[in-house]
Amino acid sequence: MKHYGSLFAETEYSSKSHNLQAGVFFSPERSLNFSLQGNYLKSEASFDPIQMPQAPAEVTNEIAASDYDYSSVDQYSDLSYEWFTLSLGLEYKLSPQVSLTADADYYDLTDDQPYVYGAESGSFYVIRTGFRISY
Repeated sequence: MKHYGSLFAETEYSSKSHNLQAGVFFSPERSLNFSLQGNYLKSEASFDPIQMPQAPAEVTNEIAASDYDYSSVDQYSDLSYEWFTLSLGLEYKLSPQVSLTADADYYDLTDDQPYVYGAESGSFYVIRTGFRISY
């Protein structure tokens, strides 16, 4: 039995990500604190196109060769998305050890290049209240 070896191609994968963050903390009086934070992320990633080498004639003459189409394989893993978050916080000190807190967060994901699981765009809010006890 003859062994004909294998064919392969090398390709490059590149990714770019840009992130911007900002935050503000404000305390108008000793017992009251406000906070505002935001984050924006833009990410992209992709493979270079795959250029498979041609099989030698001695191989294609002796065995049935499959004619695979690699023209869109590189697009399968392309990623492009934006992520945005905004957080607002409030803390009111009832005593030096006890505070009442309230927080609201907004999250938004925009998937510009759906991958294996389809488009995963969406947004949601999270609202929390509670007590903080320091000791």
